[in-house]
Amino acid sequence: MDSLQNSTVPRASAMPGEDASQTYPLGPTLTPDGVNFSIFSAHATQVEVVFFDHAEAEQPERVVKLSPITNRTSHYWHIFLPGIVAGQLYGCQLHRSR
Repeated sequence: MDSLQNSTVPRASAMPGEDASQTYPLGPTLTPDGVNFSIFSAHATQVEVVFFDHAEAEQPERVVKLSPITNRTSHYWHIFLPGIVAGQLYGCQLHRSR
């Protein structure tokens, strides 16, 4: 489980109906509007970003499943989540079919 640090990078806004996420830089990028997550995996068939309210939580409070159609570019899984702020505890779960 990781915590977002308070270092922001400005980002361009997406047009309505357009995916606002970016493949670069890798990892979480905190912006004034939220966080862009970019995860590299050559073998994942499903990726989830999970959020915890406190470090002792055994289960996430929120799970965001990324779509392989709209949230994947080649081997990069990416999503922009508005409203996420510095200090949020998060993790990433990658799954692959056998």
